[in-house]
Amino acid sequence: MPLSSLQRRRAKLEKSVLVKAYHINLKASGGKIGDAVIKVDKGRSREVATNILKKFKSNVMNVSTRINSEHNVSAQIIYNDTAELHDLIESIKSIPYVNVNSLQWSELR
Repeated sequence: MPLSSLQRRRAKLEKSVLVKAYHINLKASGGKIGDAVIKVDKGRSREVATNILKKFKSNVMNVSTRINSEHNVSAQIIYNDTAELHDLIESIKSIPYVNVNSLQWSELR
């Protein structure tokens, strides 16, 4: 197949269904990334998600609300070491309406 045909097909896919995205090279930056999954009381998921995004804007990659019965806010967080991670988790637990006993953490690799 000629190169021009491949380029034309790729361009068509990029315009219709593919989304270009940038990713942080964590190995180069020395950082780590993980997910905080949080149960929020009294239906305040959006308020808590907004609060997390504002309070930790230099560490939060994204934050989203979920519709389920267990955990209703998820935040993807970048951190440098365990001390910073500990401070972030404790600060998230101090946000009003966060159920402190149900915050879950998992590191991505």
